[in-house]
Amino acid sequence: MFINWKEFTPTFLTQTIIVVYGVVLASVTIYILFKHQTA
Repeated sequence: MFINWKEFTPTFLTQTIIVVYGVVLASVTIYILFKHQTA
C-alpha cells in the first residue's frame, strides 16, 4: 500500500487541529460552567 504523503499530511494535520480545538473548546466551556455554578 502506497501512501501519498502530500495528500495525507494536510488531512492528518487538519484532523489534529480539529481535535485539539475541540478539546480546548470543551475544556473552556466546562471551566466557564463550573465557575458560573460555583459563583
